[in-house]
Amino acid sequence: MVEFALALPVLFLIVLIIIDGGRLFFTFLHLTSISQDAARIGSLGATETQILEYIETNALVEDSTLLEPSVTYHDQSGNLLSGPVSGQYMTVFISYPMKLYSPGLSSLISPEQKISIKTTIRVE
Repeated sequence: MVEFALALPVLFLIVLIIIDGGRLFFTFLHLTSISQDAARIGSLGATETQILEYIETNALVEDSTLLEPSVTYHDQSGNLLSGPVSGQYMTVFISYPMKLYSPGLSSLISPEQKISIKTTIRVE
């Protein structure tokens, strides 16, 4: 019984670290998918407002008010354009600060991780 009492806090901490790591990984993969989808609909002719609305309504995050999406249009050299131009490029950037809850993981890395996703696609 004493061994269990000694091992329980360590096991509990490991479970919390696994859960937080899973949340972080899920959020990263989900925002990557949303960014790719948003870039695809933007390349097919959606307006910037429609793209941003798509991101904000489909992103499964804890606090959607912290979501920072942006859309930029540029040519092959990286020069910014005012809007979509066929044959040029568009970049969807999503940034989201995620709070970690497990004390073990928060002591190893910063308790707030900023997830940043960038997807570039050619406008059709």
